[in-house]
Amino acid sequence: DIANPFFSQLARIIEDEAIDHSHMVIFGSSDEDCAKSESLIETFLNRQVDGLIIVPSEGCGKQIIGLVKKEIPLVLIDRYMPNIETNYVVLDNYEAVYKATVHLVIKGYKRIGMIAYKNSLIHMTERTRGYEQAMKDCHLSNEVRVKKIPFHTLQHETEKMIKDAILEWKPEAMIFATNALSLSGLYSIQDIGIKVPEELAIVGFDGNEAFDFFYSPLTYVKQPVLEMGKEAVRVLIDQIEGSKKISQISLSAQLVLRNSC
Repeated sequence: DIANPFFSQLARIIEDEAIDHSHMVIFGSSDEDCAKSESLIETFLNRQVDGLIIVPSEGCGKQIIGLVKKEIPLVLIDRYMPNIETNYVVLDNYEAVYKATVHLVIKGYKRIGMIAYKNSLIHMTERTRGYEQAMKDCHLSNEVRVKKIPFHTLQHETEKMIKDAILEWKPEAMIFATNALSLSGLYSIQDIGIKVPEELAIVGFDGNEAFDFFYSPLTYVKQPVLEMGKEAVRVLIDQIEGSKKISQISLSAQLVLRNSC
C-alpha cells in the first residue's frame, strides 16, 4: 500500500534511483490482495515494462513462478518466497527482532510480549521467530507471548485486541512487528492509561513522525530503506541488461534507541 509510510518512502527512493539510470517507474498498490496483484502485473506487462519490482502478497507464489518461467526481469523487495529461486532485496528480519528482544532483556525486562500480523509471509514469520528464539536463548521461554492479528482487521478492532492482550499478559515490555501495529499500540496504551516506559517499555518498527511526538519517543527498528531501494533498482537493471545471476540480498537493521525502553 503506497499510503503506508514505509512503502511510500521506498517507492520514492526507487523512483529517484531509476531516473538516475534513465528509467521511469509506474506504481500500483496490491493491498495484500492476490487478485489485485495479478491484475497489476498483467497490466504492467501489457504496457511492455522492462522489468518488475514486487512486494509479493500472501499466496501469490504462482504469479512469481510464472514470471520466472517467462524470464521477466524481476526483483522481490521487502519479502521473498523461500521455495522460489529469484532475485530479492530484504531486511534480515530474524536478526532485527532478535537484537531488539535481547536489548530489552539486557535492560532488565523479562515479561516481553509481541504483537504481529497473522500470515505466512516470510518477513512476518522471521520477525516472530527472532523474538521467540531470543526469549529462548535468554532462558525466558515461559514468558513468550505472541498475539497475531489478521491483516485486514479494522483499526479499532486491532486496538481492542492489543488492549486485551496487554491487560491479560500484564507485560513489562512489548514489541510491535510493523509500523501500523506500533501506531495502534500507542493508541491502545494511551487509552488504557499505562505510562511508558515506567509501566510498559515499547519497541516499534520503522520510523514514524508519531513516534517522535509521543510523550516518550519510541525506540524502533530502523530498516535500511535507502540501501534497499537502491539495491533493488541495481539488481533489476542488471537483469534488464541481460544478467542471469541470481542476487539474494539480506540487509541489517539499526535499533534506534529512544526513551520508550
